[in-house]
Amino acid sequence: MNFAPMEDDGWLVTWEDITERRRIEAKVAHMAHHDALTGLPNRVLFHERLAEAVARSRRRELSAVLFLDLDRFKAVNDTLGHPAGDDLLKQVTERLLRQVRETDTVARLGGDEFAIVQTAIRSAEDSTVLAGRVIEAVSAPYQLGDQQASIGTTIGIAVIPDDAEDADQILKNADNALYRAKEEGRGRYRFFEPEMNARMQARRTLELDLRKALNDHESEVFYQPLINLGTRSVCGFEAMNSRFPQICTVRCSAAVKRVQLRSPQIRHRISANRHPPEAASVGVAQPA
Repeated sequence: MNFAPMEDDGWLVTWEDITERRRIEAKVAHMAHHDALTGLPNRVLFHERLAEAVARSRRRELSAVLFLDLDRFKAVNDTLGHPAGDDLLKQVTERLLRQVRETDTVARLGGDEFAIVQTAIRSAEDSTVLAGRVIEAVSAPYQLGDQQASIGTTIGIAVIPDDAEDADQILKNADNALYRAKEEGRGRYRFFEPEMNARMQARRTLELDLRKALNDHESEVFYQPLINLGTRSVCGFEAMNSRFPQICTVRCSAAVKRVQLRSPQIRHRISANRHPPEAASVGVAQPA
């Protein structure tokens, strides 16, 4: 509404309908804080809700973060196509929302990663109950058009403020717990433990050392034969890195059909002229 004086001492009043503008502004604001596919809070809004939970923890309110990763989602997406994958993510969203309270926040952080901020819990046992319900709900079969699919989920849990009093650190700790749960077999949940940070730091340090060794031509692979005691013949080889003995060996055999060598420094050391054919199957191997 605008007012303007007139020459005869009157006033000119005009109105402008801004309904459409406000609707567009509200839509833009919603898009900035929500995932376009599922309608769930995105990473930005999730961090805001997480920061609020951290602030309430200073008043002795206990909360938890559950970091979820979908198991076998990529296989469904690759096999049935992206539309089916999108439909699957929407159905997962509906199932997750049915497991939480109105005061909790379910967010999609990207791809097949979801997270839940579980507020005002009495103890970590409440998170155990929620994690069990989520795993059971997500693992039930899905109908995608005329196809049926099955996936699962693995969960890492961090408790606020027991595991950290900083939003970023809490999410990192839940992610570390998720990583450990995956190592133990997927389809399960795992609470964060302090030694997980040291374990992840050691892993990152090893990755950096490996990259440097490859770039500086400092890595060399040696082969150890595997003997079939029944036939007394060589049935394969183990490839071992001379500088990084802590790395798991790669077993090479005739069962390996396709190989991708990530590094030219390693590739030039592996040739059929120097080693038996089985030994040439080293790198990122995909079993038949």
